[in-house]
Amino acid sequence: MLFAMSQKELNRVDVIRDVCEKRLTQVNASNILNLTRRQVQRLVNNFGKNVAQWLHSLI
Repeated sequence: MLFAMSQKELNRVDVIRDVCEKRLTQVNASNILNLTRRQVQRLVNNFGKNVAQWLHSLI
């Protein structure tokens, strides 16, 4: 199965991955993605649980 992702979605994945790998804080990620810190926290939690399902939810 092939997924088509926009540049915005790919950027979001990169930023959330950086937060998970402690290269970026949730506050900085929220500024980059123009989301609240709580929204970023939820994305990080979901990203860690099931990356494939999280990616599919972006579509």
